[in-house]
Amino acid sequence: MEFKEIIFDDTKIKISKCGNVIYVNYRLRKVVCKKNKYHQIRINKKNYRTHRLIALAWIPNPENKPEINHKDGDKSNNHVDNLEWATRSENIKHAFDYNLKNAEGGNNGYSKLTEKQVYNIVEKYNTGNYTYKDLSSMFNISTIVISKIITRTLWTHLDLSINKDVKIANYFKYQVRSKLKEYQVLKIRELYATGNYSQTQLSKMYNVGQHSISSIVRRKSWKHI
Repeated sequence: MEFKEIIFDDTKIKISKCGNVIYVNYRLRKVVCKKNKYHQIRINKKNYRTHRLIALAWIPNPENKPEINHKDGDKSNNHVDNLEWATRSENIKHAFDYNLKNAEGGNNGYSKLTEKQVYNIVEKYNTGNYTYKDLSSMFNISTIVISKIITRTLWTHLDLSINKDVKIANYFKYQVRSKLKEYQVLKIRELYATGNYSQTQLSKMYNVGQHSISSIVRRKSWKHI
């Protein structure tokens, strides 16, 4: 198991990548885990959130961003691959984009999934018989979560094998069915870049799925413009 050491609150902290093993002044400390709450650890008679300590130890922050974002929306998933530094506005935008605002525990579209379900999603996707929308309905989560699983931006610590032939076929299928014109795609990217429009808002404005908007702004589709 890998560890990194930092000085925090005038105290030596040694922490693992997933934050479940933490040494304070070389003594093992217990992480307090409460359902639907951020994990915490007590240092110098104060409680601190473990995900912040993990980010401080493991994730560079050259822009000096003040907050930590859980990519999958699950407060209990403190693995370093699931954390990123963010500004306040980026954190709020993430919450609205992925329907996490005011979502706790079972109402959180991300936290519903177990590792077994994620493997099941990929297994079904690889058959070529299920669309993002199909999988979204089956597992009661948003299509954008399905997209992030398939594109390997969520649950990256799992060994998921994506069928590339199915992925390519679906890419062309979405391109053929697209209702958008090139000038609209450029406008979508322009509006999203302002930070004033979420992917959900753009989806409604242009009457296309959130998956399509996500692919456009991340340049996974319409790569030629």
